[in-house]
Amino acid sequence: MLKPACPIATERLLLRPFAAGDLDALVPIHGRPDAVRYLCWEPRGREELVAVLAEKQRRTVVVQEGDALNLAAVRRDTNELIGDVTLFWRSERHRGGELGYIFTPDHRRGDLRAARPRVARGRRAPQECCGRVSALTKSSSWRVVQHSCSSQNGAYARTTESP
Repeated sequence: MLKPACPIATERLLLRPFAAGDLDALVPIHGRPDAVRYLCWEPRGREELVAVLAEKQRRTVVVQEGDALNLAAVRRDTNELIGDVTLFWRSERHRGGELGYIFTPDHRRGDLRAARPRVARGRRAPQECCGRVSALTKSSSWRVVQHSCSSQNGAYARTTESP
C-alpha cells in the first residue's frame, strides 16, 4: 500500500489530498484550453468537475495495480491551488508507475520540478517511471519528465516519448 504522509512539502509547494472546497480552483486548471490541449480530454466546465473532484477525493491511496493517487498542488506562499498531480500504479510485476500532472500555464515554471520526486516514496513505490509526452508538447515538459524519472527512488528509470 502506498499512502504518502500529507502534506508533502517542497520549497514552493504543498501536495495534499483534494478537498471539497477545491472545486473553484480546479476550473482554471481543467477548464483552460491552453492547459489541457495535450491531454486526453477537452476543457471541463464546473458541472463536470463536480464528479471529477469527487473521484480525486477518493483516490488517496494506491493498493493494487490500476489504482491512482491524486494530490492537489498548492503554493506555500499564497495557499492557492495551482496544479493537479497523479501517480498511476501501472504494473505490480514490474513495480512501474506513471506520474501525470496538470498546472495552469500561469504556474508551470519550476513548480512541478520541486514536487515530482516526493510523490512516490517507500517500499511499495514504483521503481520504474515511464513518462509520456506528446511530440507537440514544449521541450520543458519533456525535461520535467526526464528529470522526474531519472531521480525516482534512485532506481532504473526510462522515459518514452509518444507521438
